[in-house]
Amino acid sequence: VADAGVVVPAGDPEALAAVLVRLAADSGERRGLGAAARRRYEEHYSLERFQARMAELYGELLGTRFEGW
Repeated sequence: VADAGVVVPAGDPEALAAVLVRLAADSGERRGLGAAARRRYEEHYSLERFQARMAELYGELLGTRFEGW
């Protein structure tokens, strides 16, 4: 996740403010984080990935291979 976001310590508003100021000033970093987040979504959370995972899960539960969707 580190390439698709920024982690700041919980309860540290100064650290959060510093990251927000840095991101506001660096459009390249913002674009890079956005592109990485998009790739992560497409790989792990897209509709197609969800459908494939549900088919796998149903197949495991039913003891068969599910070829739906």
